[in-house]
Amino acid sequence: MKAITAGALDRDRHPARQADPPDPRPFRIPPSCARANAALQQEVADRSRIEDDLRRQQIELRVLFDLAPAMICFKDTDNRLLRVNQRLAQSVGKPVEEIEGRHCTEIYRSMRPAFYVDDLKVIRSGVPELGIVETIHGPDGTARWMQTDKVPVCDNDGKVVGESR
Repeated sequence: MKAITAGALDRDRHPARQADPPDPRPFRIPPSCARANAALQQEVADRSRIEDDLRRQQIELRVLFDLAPAMICFKDTDNRLLRVNQRLAQSVGKPVEEIEGRHCTEIYRSMRPAFYVDDLKVIRSGVPELGIVETIHGPDGTARWMQTDKVPVCDNDGKVVGESR
């Protein structure tokens, strides 16, 4: 037969008292958890450093991109301007932020459909077209002759995802 103590009876009548008192000993992290925690902290620190390096490189590349003496843009296969440099933005009289993400025909109102046909030729073939002479109109309507190089832009798998000029 099992002996019943006064404390056990008291807990049965008052369920709130059933919890055991907290252990007064300090909590110790098992060595395997401590190693995993240290590895995780190192990974977070490494990732933070890599992100800082990436941001710095992006700033440096943007500076070089904007300082180039040529008008440069990256377009997707639907003729949207993904990235443009400062020189191109100045040529159309708009800030970079108002151009990026917009369709070419929104920026170049007088753009001939033949330009996009040429772009599609580069996108579909994957072969650059160099030394193309085109006429573009500035924000004041002035026509300018330009020599353009259209180069396919590929993703990591080698698929053409747009073109740059």
